[in-house]
Amino acid sequence: MNSNSLSTLDVLRAMSQGIDEITLQKITSGMSFIERLRLKHGNPIKIGDYKLNAWKGKLSFYLFKCSEHDYVINYPNGYYMRLVCPLCIDKGKQVLDEYLDREMIVQEPIII
Repeated sequence: MNSNSLSTLDVLRAMSQGIDEITLQKITSGMSFIERLRLKHGNPIKIGDYKLNAWKGKLSFYLFKCSEHDYVINYPNGYYMRLVCPLCIDKGKQVLDEYLDREMIVQEPIII
């Protein structure tokens, strides 16, 4: 896949909001039959190398299928360089923040 087919803004939008049909068509139109077949069967496909503003170098971004959010774009994360759905990560952070906010409420001590 040629990295020029998507702008950095398209990639950022897809990471934060998910992929719309137009962006998905733009990505898959440049893929070979084998790449589309591999994607359909759950294999991530490299869509290009992108450099975001705060980064020193470029990272490879991949298109892959999330069981909850359909097709998403992200780069390998963490020590083990795993591909994780960015929408699931955001959902997990939101749930954790809500839990921590609820747990931080000071309650009266229980005297036994």
